[in-house]
Amino acid sequence: MAFLVGNANYNAAPSLENPTADVGLISKTLKQLDFEASEHLDLDRSEIANELSDFLDAHSDAGVTLFYFPGHGMQFEVANLMVQLDQSAPKSGNFWHL
Repeated sequence: MAFLVGNANYNAAPSLENPTADVGLISKTLKQLDFEASEHLDLDRSEIANELSDFLDAHSDAGVTLFYFPGHGMQFEVANLMVQLDQSAPKSGNFWHL
């Protein structure tokens, strides 16, 4: 099982060219390896939370689950963070720990 999120169109950061194509390529490759891939594009934080929760509930018996996120990210101390589509100025609680 694979949950793929490609975020490219950010409100306060430069748009990215590759996430949409990356998700498509990874999905195609995983399907050739007999994975089921759930593709998502330009989801905000609440949409990722809802879709991922539904995905995990529906596939709770999966032996392997992959999460793939091409999009803006950053590292703070030892934490890797996903930048939200509607991110404005960095402040506590606006990022997701990976």
